[in-house]
Amino acid sequence: MAHNFNQLKKSILELSITEDWEEARREWEVVSTYHDPDSQCTCGKQGIAEVNIIENKWTGEQLPIGSKCVHHFLGIKMHTIHANIKKIQKDPFRSLNRDTIYFFYRLGVINEASFKFYNDIFRKRNLSVKQERWRYSINLAVLNFVNQTKKEALSNKTGEPLLTNHNS
Repeated sequence: MAHNFNQLKKSILELSITEDWEEARREWEVVSTYHDPDSQCTCGKQGIAEVNIIENKWTGEQLPIGSKCVHHFLGIKMHTIHANIKKIQKDPFRSLNRDTIYFFYRLGVINEASFKFYNDIFRKRNLSVKQERWRYSINLAVLNFVNQTKKEALSNKTGEPLLTNHNS
């Protein structure tokens, strides 16, 4: 089945406090992501591999949606973030892009010190051994987060960062 934006809109409005579409969009945010090629988006599209859990900030209701629907609904380019994740799955010593760094910082996977560090070294080619290890540990935290199970993803709540400061 193809994407059905009207079905997505209907499902979101049913679980939102407001009945106004533009206001309802501001009630929702992405709180988790996981890989499951057998999943279905709330819009009805089957076989989405990259599942994103959106949560209503006020009601706590959650819905699984695909990357295209996240982009259409919230304006977040999840396909770019998932492509960057695939890059570090192949080589965890590679760098994340700014969108991916910010996305996982906002989710609490990357703490503030690690977020600042990653932005400071962004586009630098020659890192010290210490800097490479810190970047690698941040990448592993991101990979651990995205490799979670569906059950873990559905129960994930934003809050305390999952990565501690690796400054030492």
